[in-house]
Amino acid sequence: ALPFADGAFNLVLCGHLVKHLDDDDVRALFIEVRRVLEPGGLALVWEFGPTGHRALDAWNARTLSTGVRRPRLRSTKTLRRLAEEAGFTFARDADLRPFLLPPIPRASILIGRPPSEGSEG
Repeated sequence: ALPFADGAFNLVLCGHLVKHLDDDDVRALFIEVRRVLEPGGLALVWEFGPTGHRALDAWNARTLSTGVRRPRLRSTKTLRRLAEEAGFTFARDADLRPFLLPPIPRASILIGRPPSEGSEG
């Protein structure tokens, strides 16, 4: 659990973390993000994404795994699905630009709690 009170933040930023987590851990992270967001709060999540080209994805995964376990490059669609499974009713593509070097696209989502949602929701 994150060491913060329920509804403690109106904005949460999460960059370059989820590639190191399996799907269950990403869902658990999103549940905690949802808990610490105040009603009306937003979270921006971004990560390296897959290119759709097998050789380039393999190269990117090797490059990104130097010193850590092999990353899981997920699409924006997959991140959005995991956020919805964690209880977010607002989950949209953030459409952040890709990186130039290394040539890796970004997967990014904007997720949030509706202003009408109580802190216990």
